This record gives sequence, structure tokens and C-alpha cells, in this order.
Amino acid sequence: MKTNYSRLCSVNMYKMVMVSLILTMLCSCQNVEPLNVKSDFCRLAKRTELIGGHASITYTWKDNTRTGDGTITEYNDYGSITRYIEENGHNYTFEYDDCENFCRLTKKTEESTLGDRIVTNYTWDGNIQTSDDGTITEYNDYGSKTKQIQGQRISTWQYTECENFCKMVSSSAQEHQIPLTETKYNWDGNVQTSDYGTITEYNQQGHIIRFQMPNGHGYTYEYTDCE
Repeated sequence: MKTNYSRLCSVNMYKMVMVSLILTMLCSCQNVEPLNVKSDFCRLAKRTELIGGHASITYTWKDNTRTGDGTITEYNDYGSITRYIEENGHNYTFEYDDCENFCRLTKKTEESTLGDRIVTNYTWDGNIQTSDDGTITEYNDYGSKTKQIQGQRISTWQYTECENFCKMVSSSAQEHQIPLTETKYNWDGNVQTSDYGTITEYNQQGHIIRFQMPNGHGYTYEYTDCE
């Protein structure tokens, strides 16, 4: 029973980490030169497990709409998500005002299959975004988060360079001025290793091509249209 519980916890944590990583990858990674242009963007074509049978999912595209794992994801011409529909029908839409350097989110709408609807609006002052609930998020000129304030919780991200894409070297969080977490990241080319053992490899456009947890589980990702 203990083994099954541990495995379940590991799987659940893994799923949450992967969802966060994928959404970050698809919404925030921008090629640096030029800052942001309307053109082809890296389209996820295949995801393969590192271990456990090496199961894979192949994605298909029609224009800027991706399907393949039970979900539907629509993008604008800059590669930012405009609509995401979960397998159960729960869906999200995203609206943007300006994509000069990076696409600035101005509205998010969440709709459940039961008819519930939650709308969040965002306003901008330069690279600083403020949401309806008072959350303040600061970005650099390449669309990567540098600081976020949610009530008493403050999170920060630091980067070493943005030559091809911004490479994160540290992240931290504190609440009521008490440090909660701090993670350091080392880089070897486009391979990032965290101080808790995860390995993340990126392509030249800043999209994840391999993510591996300390226990060996993870995924590889293949793309098309990355020229």
C-alpha cells in the first residue's frame, strides 16, 4: 500500500510539474532577435516518455490549431495560446492587446461544462501587468517573468542571458517576508540543471525538448516549423 501511495504521489506531482512547464513553454518563450515577429513558431509534433514503455503522443495541426492528446489548443500568429479546451470540455480563452515585443495578456476567460464563467482582466504599464485580483507581475523585454506579487507572497526569477532565449538561473518565493523556496539553475549550453536534480534541455528557440526528473521520469518533445 505504501508503494502504491508513493507512486501515486509521484505521478500527481509529475503531472502538475509538466502542465506548468508546458504552459510556460508555449506562452512565454520568445526568440530574441527580433523580439517578436508574426511568423511560423515551433509547433509541438510529438511527446515521448523517457521510461515506462516510451509511450508517445503525436500531435496534428490545422493552421494554428493543435490536437492529439484529447485537448484542443489554438494559437495566434506569434505562438501565444488564444484558446485551450480540456478533454472534459472545460475551456480557457486568452486575449492580447500588444505583441510588439511579447504578447501582453489583457483578458482570460474560464468556462466550465456546467456553465460557470470566470473572467480575469489585466492592465499594463510598460512591462508591468496588474490583474483584477491585485496580482502584479513584472516582465523583461523578452516576455519572461522577473517578479510577481500576490498579496503577501513575492516570487522572483533571474536570468543570465537572453541571447537566443532567456536562461533562468534562480527562482525564489517568500511570504510575509519569510523565505519559502529558492532554486538555483546551472547551464551547459542549452541544458539546464536545477539544484534539486531536474534536467531541462531547450532548442535554440527556447522550447523544451527534454525534461527529466531525478527519478528518471520525463518526456522528450519534437517540433516542426522552427526555422
